[in-house]
Amino acid sequence: MNSAIIFSLLLALMLTGMPVSIALGLTVLTFLFTMTTVPVTSVALKLFTGIERFEIMAIPFFILAGNLMNNAGITNRIYNFALALVGWLKGGLGHVNIIGSVIFAGMSGTANVIIASSPNALTVPNLAVKTASGRRYLTVMKDGQQVDTEVTFGISNDTVTEVLTGVQEGDIVVLPQPRATATNAGGRGIQFGGGGGGNPVPGR
Repeated sequence: MNSAIIFSLLLALMLTGMPVSIALGLTVLTFLFTMTTVPVTSVALKLFTGIERFEIMAIPFFILAGNLMNNAGITNRIYNFALALVGWLKGGLGHVNIIGSVIFAGMSGTANVIIASSPNALTVPNLAVKTASGRRYLTVMKDGQQVDTEVTFGISNDTVTEVLTGVQEGDIVVLPQPRATATNAGGRGIQFGGGGGGNPVPGR
């Protein structure tokens, strides 16, 4: 019954000449406010979280780029070039469209921006970095004992952090025990080296 009412309302709104987007929106709002118990706050939250995506920024910028290319005459030049290149072939319109699309695709791309880099850096996993009372430190194995060591950190990424002072290549840094397997008193150690930290090996 509800489905019939909703489709009838949508059809009636569209027959009045209302734009499809507005007709759909009014139909959905009518359904939410009269036939369900969904809170209005949840609807608003969903709407805003749906548009709070970085990828959606590509839509207005794509339209802006198209308008700039049309007004500057770039589009005409591209398709005139494609027309001169393959327009004489049989079915030239399709070939021109393909060549123009290939040129457009070659004009767009992505770039990775490197904010900072540090070659041959001494690094530790982010999991090894501990924080207490506003200070950051590492737990290092010295003479078989776990010792909290003051360390100067540098740049970091999602996985590792650069160590400037406080530890040396070959020192064993203690990692926190996983909760599910924490059955012994000792922590797990890793031995790290220069040039990105080297391959981790179990500590003793």
